[in-house]
Amino acid sequence: MNVIHARFCYIPIVLGAFWYGLRGGMSIAILVSIATFLYIVLKPVVEPNDLINEYTEIFFYIILGGLSGIVLDRERALQRKKEETEQKLQEAERFALMGKMAASIAHEIKNPLGSIKGAAQILNDQTITESEKMEFASIIEKEADRLDSVVKDFLSYSRPSPIHITEVDICQILNKAQKQLRLQADRQGIKLDLDARPMPTVKADGDKLHQVFLNVILNAIQAMTDGGKIIMRCHESDDNLIIEISDNGPGIRRPDLERIFDPFFSTKSQGTGLGLATARAIIAEHKGTINVESEIGKGAKFTIVLPVSLPERKDGE
Repeated sequence: MNVIHARFCYIPIVLGAFWYGLRGGMSIAILVSIATFLYIVLKPVVEPNDLINEYTEIFFYIILGGLSGIVLDRERALQRKKEETEQKLQEAERFALMGKMAASIAHEIKNPLGSIKGAAQILNDQTITESEKMEFASIIEKEADRLDSVVKDFLSYSRPSPIHITEVDICQILNKAQKQLRLQADRQGIKLDLDARPMPTVKADGDKLHQVFLNVILNAIQAMTDGGKIIMRCHESDDNLIIEISDNGPGIRRPDLERIFDPFFSTKSQGTGLGLATARAIIAEHKGTINVESEIGKGAKFTIVLPVSLPERKDGE
């Protein structure tokens, strides 16, 4: 048999093994071997050396089909095992996350419900004064607002709304968040300072970025129990907008820095631990990044990087 023709016979064997594994490789190898054997038998004159070479080729066909099939079958088996392992890990993570969510919900709802129940029972007492009724009614309203906030946090993280891309002014959104939280900051002796010069508009979801800034600033306010200062800066670098939110509070411990964006992680006695996790998810939707630097006793700085130009996206993508 022509040497080139014999070498070409390897191609269908390898393809059979590639497509169908050991069964395909061996089947094609046997068919090629039968064809080669028939060629030997029907050839009018066969030299002894040629006969040895032809049978050697048949041997190599069988070996190639078997080895190729075994190797590819093993690779596929390993790939399937890897995928199954990854799937099991994902399922385990989902169950663990559900467990954390259930525990966090129970913890966050238990205290407000207890306060509401206690206040309602006292309101049923006919001997309390009108001013006391107002006080306990205020407690019920406050705890109901707290429950509403908890539910919104969970819904925002577990069922994020579609992103709506428009042209937005980052400085205006920062200013809006600052005004919204100024009263709470003043009560804790915290000064909010916005240092932002005119910046180009960006393609983003203004409402979601507003939520990010609220979450980050509120996180700083809640950590600064002894007052202090929060500075918000916005500047441009290459094709990105850089938003920096820094404070001179107590800072974040190094072990906590690694987990601060994890869902349900919180160092506060109250809180769902979803604020910063939601912020990171929203920034990722905008093809940006959010990072934090901190040193104990010297405060923390959150840096958000957003691309100036974001491709148009359909709602729900």
